[in-house]
Amino acid sequence: MPFLLKNDAVITPELICKYIKLHRDLLCDRYKMLEDYYNGEHPILKRLPKREGDPCNNLVANFPAYIADMASGYHIGEPVSYQSESEDLTDLLELYKNAQVDVQDTENSDDQAIFGVAYELVYMSSDKVPEPKTANVPPSQAFVIYNDTVEFKSICGVYYTQTCDQSAQTINGYDVVASTAEKYIRFHVNKDYNIEGDIDEDINPFGAVTLIEIYNNKYKKSDFEKVLSLIDG
Repeated sequence: MPFLLKNDAVITPELICKYIKLHRDLLCDRYKMLEDYYNGEHPILKRLPKREGDPCNNLVANFPAYIADMASGYHIGEPVSYQSESEDLTDLLELYKNAQVDVQDTENSDDQAIFGVAYELVYMSSDKVPEPKTANVPPSQAFVIYNDTVEFKSICGVYYTQTCDQSAQTINGYDVVASTAEKYIRFHVNKDYNIEGDIDEDINPFGAVTLIEIYNNKYKKSDFEKVLSLIDG
């Protein structure tokens, strides 16, 4: 399900907090379930014998990992090549090489196969002479908001990371970075999705939303999600 917003709506930190809660409530449990299946942590491992004394033959054949790895290998096993009949791509390809775009493509393809969607974050490096780079970020920590027109244009990308209470070792909130075509918005929210501390805003030098959502298919389904009942059987 895409996150939609009125085309003329104003992106505010308070609005972003509501979407973060929606993202965690609607999608994060599913992402965790799919990740568990990929890692071989299947429900059958918790299945108990029907009768006392029966053997506990809880075995896992990790077909989700096999399906996802095969699909990703076919998809991006050969790195993407770039050619142009009208323009010199030398400088662009050098930037791509420095940014290790082929590595990000592989990680994005893996996430598409496992979760049904991948997210790629574009940013400026912290070098003395900054260069544009990209990073694959987990679907459980990122989402894109689109306008509600047939154009379906991205109007805000949100990436957030958990913060922890060091003494209790529990999650106490999230650090949030949101991008629109005009600016970056940075702030912290607590576990109740209320803003704490300052809200920082900077100009977005890219002039576009810097979080890219990549679908695996129209319905954003994992490559093994349709056969989970067979795997569980």
